[in-house]
Amino acid sequence: MASTTTKGIEDFDVNDSITSFLCVREKDIKDGARGQFMKLVLSDRTGQIDGMIWDPDEFSFHQLKPGL
Repeated sequence: MASTTTKGIEDFDVNDSITSFLCVREKDIKDGARGQFMKLVLSDRTGQIDGMIWDPDEFSFHQLKPGL
């Protein structure tokens, strides 16, 4: 049986492709030249990382909330 290791934020490297559950700490909706985008601060037990959603959908606007 293979063991599965979950990589924490502190272990991410540039250009990593990740699939993970992270906590939204901050969410800021901005207006850009091509429409709205979101700046996020995401965290897990090992640290935090900045994130961007360039083409947010209805879920992103209404369901993503800090602390959830």
